[in-house]
Amino acid sequence: MDALRKYDPSITLDSREINSGLTTTPSQAYELLRSMGVEHVTKPLERFACIIRHNDNYYKISIQAESHAIPDDESYGMIKITEASHGNLKILTTEPKSLELWEPFNGNLVFMNETGYKVRVTIFYNGQMNDNFSILPNSRVTRDIRIMDMIIGYLDHAVLTYNVSPYNIEGRIIVNKSPQCMDEEQARMLFGLVGVEMKFPRYLPEGYEYECTVHVVNTTARSYYSSEEGRGLYGKGYEYVDNKGKELIISATKHLPSEKYDARVWYEHIKEYYDPNVSLLTIDNVEAIAYHDRLYDTNKIWIFYDDHTYFMEGRLSMDEMIKIAQSLDSE
Repeated sequence: MDALRKYDPSITLDSREINSGLTTTPSQAYELLRSMGVEHVTKPLERFACIIRHNDNYYKISIQAESHAIPDDESYGMIKITEASHGNLKILTTEPKSLELWEPFNGNLVFMNETGYKVRVTIFYNGQMNDNFSILPNSRVTRDIRIMDMIIGYLDHAVLTYNVSPYNIEGRIIVNKSPQCMDEEQARMLFGLVGVEMKFPRYLPEGYEYECTVHVVNTTARSYYSSEEGRGLYGKGYEYVDNKGKELIISATKHLPSEKYDARVWYEHIKEYYDPNVSLLTIDNVEAIAYHDRLYDTNKIWIFYDDHTYFMEGRLSMDEMIKIAQSLDSE
């Protein structure tokens, strides 16, 4: 009991309350087990259960250490539990009261307890408890907020509420599904959540228009551009994309920590397998390669930055493709 109370002074076994929850970090869980004389548990710890005796009664204690790592290609929203001063009065509050998340870019939620008090957070969805956990003083807990009806396509918008006890603080979490067909502003905002730097051309040939940007994976955005003839054949907006309109495509990809791209290596690969006349260029002070794909009869350009790669494909002349590439702008 002394070991348990080190992490939560309120824990007691001298009542009829059978189920009691305590949230700790994984390292605290291992330290707790060792202080109870349990030495044979090795990492990674998933679940451990034991029987203890206290005041001639026997109790089963289940201990589980959880570590939620946010994937490299996802972001998170944060809710802070903090103290607000009003004169000599201090009131516990949450910031923000209403938080907006966008599926699938930032479905992770970090609750940061900046107070000196232990709190318990309960999250509700459709009137049912969705999650329930405690947060120790000056600690954080990360949760994965996923709405299954949204993942399988039944919903585009969901509202969850939360309660912080014992202080009865309430707030809400709004989860939106990102649009299938994004305009430039939406693409910058949503892909920006995971650090993708969107670039759009400031030059387009006569008759060409931006249609929309679509989500490939969280770190890759694909933007479609149509000609006047293409719009007549395939329609506009997502209709153009869905009907396989591909007159000009520009993709932006943010490199993950494990990914490394070398323009010279890619140049040799293209020269050997795709186009012996491939060109090595300099665009925006970085290396790029330009070549003709004989299989699809399209011209392609790859532009390699340290943390991003931009790819272009179209049936325009190479001179026009290079002119478009040189006009790419993140502003």
